[in-house]
Amino acid sequence: MPLNNYALGKCIKYYRKKRGLSQNYLSELIDKSPSYVSYIESGMRCISLDTLVDLANALNITADLLLRDSLDNTPIIMRNDFAAALADCTDYEQQLLLEVLLSVKATIRTNRKLFYACYPRR
Repeated sequence: MPLNNYALGKCIKYYRKKRGLSQNYLSELIDKSPSYVSYIESGMRCISLDTLVDLANALNITADLLLRDSLDNTPIIMRNDFAAALADCTDYEQQLLLEVLLSVKATIRTNRKLFYACYPRR
């Protein structure tokens, strides 16, 4: 699967805003111009591996989070993350978490438009 620059840019913008960073400040952290950051976030520029690493470090996230829409193995990674989160839970905790998960899933599906306005698909 080729790199999806548009999805990558959306993801970078999402995490930048989540961290409360301006484009100017992020550009300083990665030693690039603010206009370059804008081009990246709009999907108009393809970035180098070095820039990807700099962005991940500046945003304090892993590169796989930024690349998840371009990776074929994202569902496998997600399942592994869920399994790791449950690994040290008691049966009682697992049951509670399952009930919460099913509730949240139902709410997301019921309020899909509202949810994706706040948490866009990446």
